[in-house]
Amino acid sequence: MATTTAPIHILRGILRHLKSPSPMSRTTATRRYVLEQFRQNRTESPLLAQEYLSLQQDLAERQRLYELDAGAEEKLSPKELTRLAAARAGLQPPKLDPDLK
Repeated sequence: MATTTAPIHILRGILRHLKSPSPMSRTTATRRYVLEQFRQNRTESPLLAQEYLSLQQDLAERQRLYELDAGAEEKLSPKELTRLAAARAGLQPPKLDPDLK
């Protein structure tokens, strides 16, 4: 699997995921290590870095989706939960008579 992303973009993506909430700790040991490795291996294939960036992006998306789904049973009505489950499966529930609530 060849990568078409420029190495600088991969580095920026990795550093973006390593950002800490506090501006005081911008030079963490991990950040320094990543920059050092990038400088040493500029000419080599960035495949490992690309895979790491992809992993970080997937984990961030998984966390975002988990937070969206957490507590859905308490926030949504049973009717809305049924509609969302059907939509995930590619179905559309039938429209019920409003008197049958």
